[in-house]
Amino acid sequence: MFLEMLKIFGLLSQAHHNDVLKILEKILEKLINDTNC
Repeated sequence: MFLEMLKIFGLLSQAHHNDVLKILEKILEKLINDTNC
């Protein structure tokens, strides 16, 4: 999981900051929902 996240962050770091923030928010929401379930 963490290795995959690091790879994702590495790819996102090359994208625009606005897009990165939006994607990170969606990913965090999904992770939180999955952990709660």
